[in-house]
Amino acid sequence: LNMMLTLREWRRDGNEGRRIPLLGFVSLMTYLMWFLASLGIAIEVLAFILPWSLGLTTYVDPQFTRTLFWFTGHPIVYFWLLPVYISWYLFLPRHVGARTYSDGLTRMVFIAFLLLIPVGVHHQFTDPGIPFSSKTIMWLLTFAIFYPSMVTAFSVVSSLEAGGRARGGRGWFGWIWKLPWGDPIVAGQLLAGLAFMLGGASGLINASYTVNVNVHNTAFIPGHFHLTVGTAVALSIMAM
Repeated sequence: LNMMLTLREWRRDGNEGRRIPLLGFVSLMTYLMWFLASLGIAIEVLAFILPWSLGLTTYVDPQFTRTLFWFTGHPIVYFWLLPVYISWYLFLPRHVGARTYSDGLTRMVFIAFLLLIPVGVHHQFTDPGIPFSSKTIMWLLTFAIFYPSMVTAFSVVSSLEAGGRARGGRGWFGWIWKLPWGDPIVAGQLLAGLAFMLGGASGLINASYTVNVNVHNTAFIPGHFHLTVGTAVALSIMAM
């Protein structure tokens, strides 16, 4: 709410019709996404679990409340990830002597994360009470949310390549060794990005209905989670 009010004051201050600065835009998208994502767990606790625990109601539908939980449970990962994306897109290129690859492409990625929030049912592929049609929609949305991650890989690597070539890198891969690997701010985020590529690939495996049935409730799932949040996000935050 504070960010929305700040944006309103910025527009009133002679900025009507101007494009929101990129850092402000992606930060606003991050918080809008989190607000929408938090509605699931808020409704679950306030409307169902809390009244039940106080004895005001006698029954809670576990299937429905579980679905509300995962409406929040999956986007919560992106709430941790998007601030890291902000650094990868806007700050990391500066540290290597480059610039953000594309203003418009960056905005599109954050809008996509905002629009593709409801993907949590892919955690419930084995739940019998959810129609297969609903699971199919969530399967498609989960594959769709992989797209902004692929765009991020392209955009960030393009910025890094520009920085490496500006430092004298030649050939297909020579620019990689010219990046400032001795700077922990850069090295930490680069290694985090490599881990996130593996985490994203394993997430795509989870999204497949038939493969998900085989990896469900196995160490593969926490492995995916540890690569994305436990490594990519945590290591990037330490570097930042």
